[in-house]
Amino acid sequence: RSAPTAVFSALRTLLLGNDGNPSFTLPSFIQFLSRHLHLEELSLSQYNLVRNGLFTALTFPPTIRRLTLADKAGYIKRFLSSFTHIPAHVSLFITYHRDLVGGDSALFITRGLPDPPQCYLPILSHVSSIKITGIPHYQYTFVGTSVARHGSVTPFIQFGIPFFHTRSQELANAAHVFSRSPITEVRLVGNFAMEVPSQAFRAAEWVPLLDVLPLLEHIAIEDATVGEKDARKGILKALLKPDPDGGARCPRLKRLTLWCADPPATRDRAFFMDLLPRVLQARALQDAQVEELRLLFEPVVGARSTEDRGRLVSGVETAPWRRFVNNVRVDVDFVSERLP
Repeated sequence: RSAPTAVFSALRTLLLGNDGNPSFTLPSFIQFLSRHLHLEELSLSQYNLVRNGLFTALTFPPTIRRLTLADKAGYIKRFLSSFTHIPAHVSLFITYHRDLVGGDSALFITRGLPDPPQCYLPILSHVSSIKITGIPHYQYTFVGTSVARHGSVTPFIQFGIPFFHTRSQELANAAHVFSRSPITEVRLVGNFAMEVPSQAFRAAEWVPLLDVLPLLEHIAIEDATVGEKDARKGILKALLKPDPDGGARCPRLKRLTLWCADPPATRDRAFFMDLLPRVLQARALQDAQVEELRLLFEPVVGARSTEDRGRLVSGVETAPWRRFVNNVRVDVDFVSERLP
């Protein structure tokens, strides 16, 4: 079947879904796209192009600003690898679908990315923020996008980890992807409550990622619990471990943002009396003192009374570990970025 040749001169967005009998080869498809001079957004959801031998090094269509891919990780990797590179200004949204027939259960972040990723995705050389979220168990999402801030463009990356997927290699794989990125912020956001409790983010999983982020300045754990496990503990224990040079891990780290239950609650007592003070004291003694600690307390049913607010603030301000951090902020009505 010959490829369609019609051109829509005003086309700005092209969305293509599953086609059991696609007409395009990849080179002919890219040639077709290049004839649309105003095309800005391309979305391919399990739209498999005709495979006529190896994908070749192609030039990505220059007008496209947003690329969305949803398919099996292997196909996405071949698609992205067929270009010389994906320009850094392109907002890239990738969703890996599990191959249930083939038993594709290892949906690691690197599986759908070209290798080495830094060569094909220049955005990785500019990205300054990583956001980790939870997503449905059959998908794996990797997002690279650019956000305008104060007249400049600040790229950031978000990747979602499937609810029921073991994460023993997730952060180590992320370390491979971001090893050359100027990351200054890592955020763990979203509800991981459906995870198997034993699969909480552990210190040993965080260490490989933290060790490739020498510019890290801010760590945020926002509404991140894993079953009955405390997602804060893993990353804080990782910070307590000495780095390969024997000094403080992430020596430029100046800000910590942490979700909290009420300090008097049983769930948080050990955290406030043991782990958090150990981290703050250790960093102060290693000339890597935390400049700002922000504690996030979610709204309870009904508005907090003035007395409740005062109790929270007073408890934090009088805590023995308070002297190991320069500035403490208490947010008593924090609303997390929960997934729907």
